[in-house]
Order: sequence, then C-alpha cells, then structure tokens
Amino acid sequence: MNKQTLKRLWSPLTILLIVLGITFFNRNLLVRFGSEAIDQTQKVLAYVIQIGIWLSAAHFLNRLLIVFIWEGLVEKALRAPVPRLIKDVMSLIIYVIAITGIVGIVFEKSVTGFWAASGVLGLVLGFALQNVIMDIFTGLAINIERPFKIGDWIQVHGAKGDDILGKITEISWRTTRLESEVKNVVILPNRILGTSVVTNFYGPDLESRHQINFWFDFTIPTERVKRVLLAGAKSATGQKGLLEEPEPSVIVSRVTDMGVEYKVRFWFKPWTDMAPGMAKSLVSATILEHLKQAGISPAYPKQDILYAGQPERHLDSKSVEDRTKLLGKIAIFEYLEAEELKELASSMKQRQFKEGEELI
Repeated sequence: MNKQTLKRLWSPLTILLIVLGITFFNRNLLVRFGSEAIDQTQKVLAYVIQIGIWLSAAHFLNRLLIVFIWEGLVEKALRAPVPRLIKDVMSLIIYVIAITGIVGIVFEKSVTGFWAASGVLGLVLGFALQNVIMDIFTGLAINIERPFKIGDWIQVHGAKGDDILGKITEISWRTTRLESEVKNVVILPNRILGTSVVTNFYGPDLESRHQINFWFDFTIPTERVKRVLLAGAKSATGQKGLLEEPEPSVIVSRVTDMGVEYKVRFWFKPWTDMAPGMAKSLVSATILEHLKQAGISPAYPKQDILYAGQPERHLDSKSVEDRTKLLGKIAIFEYLEAEELKELASSMKQRQFKEGEELI
C-alpha cells in the first residue's frame, strides 16, 4: 500500500475513529451537568454519535471500494478508467443503506413507512424530471452495454447532417463529455446518445478503413486509372499511422454525370498520430502527384451545348404546311406526292361531327 493510498484513506478513517472515541468517552464529558441536562444531552449526543457511526462507516466503505475495487481490480481488468457513473451509483446504494439503518435502528422508525413515503416523493419527482431520469437510465445502459468507453473517438450522427465528432472524456449521470479535434468540450445529454446513430472509430479495434472518391472521364481506360490510384495510395502508407496492412484498394463505384466514380480505400489508426482529415489530405496529395506524372486529370462538371433550330412541338391545322404534314402521317395518303398532298390540304375544311354520326 503506497503513501497516496494511505493519504486517501486517512480522512474517512480518522472521522470514524473520532466518532467511536466520543462514543467511548461521552459519559466522562457529561459528568459536570445536572441529571436532567445529562439525560437530554446524552440522548441527543447518542443520536448524533450513532448517526455519525453509520455515515462515517459508509464513507469509509465507499472509499475502500473506490481505492481497492474500482481503481484497483476493475481498472486493471478493463485496462481503462471506470466510468464515474458506476462509482456514483454504488456510492448512492451504500449511503441509502446507511440512511435506512439510521431510520430503522437509531430512530426506531418503520422502514416500510420510510420507503413508502420515498416512493410517493419519487413518483412526483419522476413526472417533473422525465428528461433527467431518461438521461440517467440511458447512462446506466451505456455503462452496462459498453458500446463505447472513455478514450474512444465517436461520431454522433444528427438527423439534419449536423454530426458531432470527439473523444469521450467522461460519462456522468446525465451527460457524456466529448473533446473535439479543436480541443472544444462538447456536452451531450445521454438520451441523445441513446436515440442517435453513433459510430465508434475505436471499436472493435483501433484500425479503421477510410475512403476518398475520385471522378474520371469515360474515355480513360478503367484499368489504367485503378493502377495509378492504387500506386498513389500505396506510396502514402507507412507514414504517420497509415497502415501497409491491410493494403489499400481501389474499386469502381458507379457512373455519374461527371464520369466514372472511383473509391480509394485505405486503413489507418485515427487520432494516434493524426486526425482522419489530415490522413485523407496526405493520401489525396500523393494520389494527385501520381496522376500528374501519369498525365491524367480528374473529371470536372461539364455540359455539351448543341446549336440547332427549335424542334416542332405540335402541328397547327390552320397552317397549310402543317395540314400537309398531318395528311402525310395518314396511311391512306402516304403514296401521294408532296404537291398532291399540298393541293389536298389547301382544299381541306374543318368540320365537327357528333359521336355516332355517319361520315360517308
């Protein structure tokens, strides 16, 4: 047991010993008072001493659990700090047991009535503090399931694309604290983590795959583009956390208006040596240099413009030329010459017929 551990245990142990010492010597302290004063004072002092024994014992037991269990056995087994919420819950249980003992043993009151009154009070507070209670239970679920832990980098996906990225520094009763890439502290209510999609970049391993998209013209052979992109990605590996194994890869993703889309995939350990944005910048710069040497340029938005007359949208029966074209589309007139169709169109008259009326 080192000096730091003894120092942390000294305070609660001293309080407990003082209370026990007062219990042993309290009769000698009350000799100077009269009999009635002695009885009343001794009764009050007895309550104080017994309450002090319960609370100081609870304080000492809680400190023992923190030093030897949470920060000793559990942290060594998990190889990570124990979330504060779990320690607080256990502390609350210890003090609730101590308060129950004070009510039932010191004051000799019914514990059942005490818990019944506590239940009514809890019901009232439950309606008033719904969001707070949801945060607390979500925090408990997070600590039990452990989808992420302190030190992990996570991304909380927002409904409108306003994602939050950061490293977990603390998981408390109501909130989870994140440290962003620019060293800002982001405080999230636990209920948001319980209802949002969360990406854990450190689960199950530190290595994660990232990708960069490139577009190239349809006229460039696919195999040549993939070969140049893969060479550029491989030349960037081995630098600042970019992994050589698994190897980078290049796939053809889809065909778009800009051209053929390619995805360059690579692996690295995010935030060990640099952030994902810096890693993508490094890989992109290396690939662009290889493309320059190969004489290949990425595609860019373009549009072909053809100059021509306005196409016909409809034929008007009032025009002789349009009537001529309309007649040419009818099967029985397809063998007539253009002049014959024009002459026939010139003599045409528009008439309206009712449904079922004979034409000939």
